[in-house]
Order: sequence, then structure tokens, then C-alpha cells
Amino acid sequence: MIDAAQELASARILKSEHRPKALILSASDQPWFMPRNIGPPGAGPWKEISSTGTPLNWSYSYERELPSKAGQIKRGKTRRWSLRTAIQDNQMEWSQNSFPQYAAAFMLPAMQGYDKKRHGVDLLGRDFIVLGKLIYMLGVCIKCAAMHPEASVLASPLLDMLRSREISHHAEAYVRRSVLFAASCVLLALHPSYVATAVVEGNIEISEGLEWVRIWALQVAESDTDRECQTLAMACLQLHAEMALQASRALESSNDTSTAKSISLSPSVSKRSIKIPYLD
Repeated sequence: MIDAAQELASARILKSEHRPKALILSASDQPWFMPRNIGPPGAGPWKEISSTGTPLNWSYSYERELPSKAGQIKRGKTRRWSLRTAIQDNQMEWSQNSFPQYAAAFMLPAMQGYDKKRHGVDLLGRDFIVLGKLIYMLGVCIKCAAMHPEASVLASPLLDMLRSREISHHAEAYVRRSVLFAASCVLLALHPSYVATAVVEGNIEISEGLEWVRIWALQVAESDTDRECQTLAMACLQLHAEMALQASRALESSNDTSTAKSISLSPSVSKRSIKIPYLD
């Protein structure tokens, strides 16, 4: 599913480039079916080749002699003439992210029933490797839908899943690393203007979720026994600080600066504000 999400996110399409053509062809003394007299100096004239097929032949074949260059060894050469090159010249390659429209179908089923034992599978217990890969897949999916409205909608249920104590405080470091990766992907996927609007309008789910990411990442960076978890937590805090800075700038440039002069990640905007760690 990770490969499928990344393939849809990096999908490329070919678009035909519109080129206006002349409606009236210019008159010429040379017939339209004869090749042009363009070529290197010393080239011979075009000569029609008599066809050996049926008497009723609607095609014309021409040939001419080309001068050989000094010191050039004559070798046989085969050329294929077709319309493929012309078609490729008239097409332009565009990159279009096709994944956001399928993001919900990828992510929502994977975020349900992870805490239940089904068919002998215990994700929170002995099958923690599968749980870690599942969380990693969700992080890749939210990242593939970055800066799209679908990412803003799916961020809340993903943060709710990551906030559950069974996952965020899992005994296995492998699962905690996946949670830190997915939380970092959420910070990268949300548009700064959406974060600013969510804080001003009192969107509790996003505000509390982003505040939890900051507090939990601080705890992991300070007290986790796994060294890689500490490194990932520091990177997550840096992404959180950058997201807070971009959201603050988006809020200042909006028309709502008279309503809220500072951005916070909790419902009480006047009491809390985004804290940028290690900048004091």
C-alpha cells in the first residue's frame, strides 16, 4: 500500500500542447507530395523510384545521392520514419498528485480495530512489527496528501490514534519510532493557513492534537531509553516549531489579526501559545 500511495502521488500525465495551424496553405511551384530540396551542399536532385507493385499505386518514392565526407567510412544505416516523434513533440508531461482522492480509502480502514484481536492477530502484543508498519504506512499516506484538503480532514483521526496510550507509550521502541514518524508527517502535511484558521475558530481536535505532539515529543526526547527515538523526537520538535512559525505568519497576514494577535494550539487562545523549544 505504501508503494501504491507513492505511485499515485507522483503520477504523471501527458497533455497535448495546442499549436495553432494555418488554415490556408501557401501556394508553391513544387508539388506537395515531393520532398523539399533541403540538404547538405553537393546533394543530388530527387529522383522518383519506379514501383514494382501493382499498376494502381497511390504512393510516391524518391531518392537522391548525398556527398560523402572526407575520411568518412560508409556504413549501412537504417532509419524509421513515423508520426511518433511529432506526437511526442506536441505533448507536455505534467505531474499531478492523484492520491488525495483515494487517501480516505487507504487510511480510514487501517485506523479501525487495531486494538482488537482478530483471527489470532494481536497488533498491540506479539504482532507489534505489523503495528509499526501499519503506522508507518499511515504516515506515508498523510504525507502523500500534504497541502490538500484531504490531509486536513484525515489528520484528526490519525492524531487520535497516535495519542492512544497503547500506541504512544508502547513497550517496543519500533512502534514508538513509527509513531514519531507519523506525527512528523502530520506536521508536514497540514497547510499553515489551515492551522491558523483552526486555532482562531477553536478547532479542538487539531489544536489539542498538535499540542499533544509537542508535549509528547518533549517527553520522548528527554526520557526515552531508545537513542533513535530521541533523535526522531528532536526532529519532530523542530518540525513543530517550523509549523508554528509558518502558521503565525499566515495568521498575521490574514484579516483576522484584530481578533487574535497570537496563535495557540489549544482552545483558549489567550492563555496558551505555541512554544518553540530550545530557542530561549
